[in-house]
Amino acid sequence: EHVSRGTPRRAHRCPSIMPTSPRVGARLVCALACVLACEQVAARHATGGACQPASALGAYQPPSVRAAGCTRASRLRGQSTVLRVRGGSRLDELREKAKASFLSITPIVRGWVTATIVLTLLFAVGVVTPEQLQFDWSATTAGLQLWRPFTAALFVGPLNPQILMRCYYWIIYGQELERALGTPSFARAMLTLIALLCYAAKWLSWPFVADALIMSLTMISTRMNPDARVSLFGIPLKNKYLPFVMIVSNYISQQKPPVQDAAGCVVGFLWSVLVKLREREFVAAPAGAPAGGGGG
Repeated sequence: EHVSRGTPRRAHRCPSIMPTSPRVGARLVCALACVLACEQVAARHATGGACQPASALGAYQPPSVRAAGCTRASRLRGQSTVLRVRGGSRLDELREKAKASFLSITPIVRGWVTATIVLTLLFAVGVVTPEQLQFDWSATTAGLQLWRPFTAALFVGPLNPQILMRCYYWIIYGQELERALGTPSFARAMLTLIALLCYAAKWLSWPFVADALIMSLTMISTRMNPDARVSLFGIPLKNKYLPFVMIVSNYISQQKPPVQDAAGCVVGFLWSVLVKLREREFVAAPAGAPAGGGGG
């Protein structure tokens, strides 16, 4: 601790941590690069070679960060594999089959069934009320609410299993009739049946005519092939007896007189009779045409 009074005090110098030679610095940089490359190779081997560097320049990331990213990617690939094993591809296949089956339905029947389901769901959630959908003669003619005949023929009631049965009748018998008549003729037949049923609803005070329309289509379809064999609830019977069996079945299930079903059968029967009479007139017209022309 002895210091001379006349001697100036020297500044303390810390030893430098920087390399004193350029060659030593270059060697340290090369060594650091080799260490980083070895870490990347080791991490790639540890994850099965699935991970890639963050960029083309190989931006440095700590091994823990790279391992976490690789683990997350492996987990996602594992989840997709599990979905495939559990039937993910099977669900896609079923969805495609359902879409193809829906698009294979004839246009008018497909649109009608879709509109029926949409109206039922809108009524179930409270968007529409029966008063807005039911048939009203004065509102249709004086108020020009021209949608009421169609909504009265579309709406089948609240959401219940009976809707599936009605849609089934539409798809089976309505589609058969549309294919037999053709889409334009089937559209004209639909308009005629709805007009006749709504006119009957005016006098019988029916708010809806959907059940009667289904029975009309069923009657027309069965009269086109009266001797064909069908099965209803496992009971084999001929086509010409099917409408009457349906009337009895609806009476048993609903416990009320099937007035609409009977009226629908009558309207369908009259329509088919009128169509056959018109076809006979068209067939007989060419034979009588020359005689009429010669007399003039």
